[in-house]
Amino acid sequence: MPLSAAAVRQAKKRFRTASDKYGFYESFRNRSVNELIASLNGGVGVTAWVTARGYHLAALRDALLATGLDCSSFISDSGMSLASRVERRGDAIVQINPSESQGGIILIDPDSAPPEKRRDAE
Repeated sequence: MPLSAAAVRQAKKRFRTASDKYGFYESFRNRSVNELIASLNGGVGVTAWVTARGYHLAALRDALLATGLDCSSFISDSGMSLASRVERRGDAIVQINPSESQGGIILIDPDSAPPEKRRDAE
């Protein structure tokens, strides 16, 4: 999954300045790397979709990129894989057993979920 330096810069800027109606960006600013990883791992294999989940995952993607750790094993310019759990290894966050994928989704835009997966919780 290619991840450009420009995409990382944009994610870091969004993470420092963005807000969303659910407060995910603000919440993630106060979390440790291990807490961010736990949040991501909690969503692995989940196929349910509501609007809030899209905002949560978009903010989480930006938060993980803002750590400065290499996340290229599961984050690309166009999305984030939820197919496998991740862990921190040195200066990187990497997938654990990506060959034993649990399905998952690829996401970047909270509004990009397929219509059959969207159920607005508003």
